[in-house]
Amino acid sequence: MKKGYLPQIVGLLLLLTIFLTCSGCISVQNPEITVQKISITNVSLQKMTWRADIQIYNPNSMEVQVSGIDITVSYKDGNAIKKIGNGTYETITIPAKSSEQISIPVIVENADIISTVLTFLKTGEMMLITTGTGHYNMMFIENAFSFSHEMSLSLDTIESTVKNTIEDLLRTAQGTKTTIERVENLSSSIQEGVGKIIDVFTNDSPKI
Repeated sequence: MKKGYLPQIVGLLLLLTIFLTCSGCISVQNPEITVQKISITNVSLQKMTWRADIQIYNPNSMEVQVSGIDITVSYKDGNAIKKIGNGTYETITIPAKSSEQISIPVIVENADIISTVLTFLKTGEMMLITTGTGHYNMMFIENAFSFSHEMSLSLDTIESTVKNTIEDLLRTAQGTKTTIERVENLSSSIQEGVGKIIDVFTNDSPKI
């Protein structure tokens, strides 16, 4: 080995030792996730769009890259937890000791779930549960995190334009139900009337 390389190797080993020592002293903390609001931004009989507004705080002394955030929004139905939908967010870089806000859309195209949500909102409020996972990178450190949050949702807390749409849908659904019931009743009456006419003709027919 040439003598000229020895100081460089010693220097690299010294730097590596210092780095490893300092790395052991660094306290790495998970990002702090706060679900600030879950709201309905658009609704129809075929599609419902939710939005999860989330704040991410980086408590570390270095910037952190948060990626692969997956959330699931569910609701409580008695003792059961039933899923509404999922949403994802790719990547965001958060400076040291700072917070950033993100919005994650959750799109629902299941008519049964939409009907259930509208029914809950009509009768009062529903308890929402938001759970999620993600990853973060800081220097050479990579880790995963998870979070969970509960909050209630009622018509009173929904934006006025969406609230009006929901109320219109509920009225339309009620009107459709009433119309169907009337048609069914009319159909039953017609069938009953036709049956009586047939009985009359049958009973009055001359016997051979």
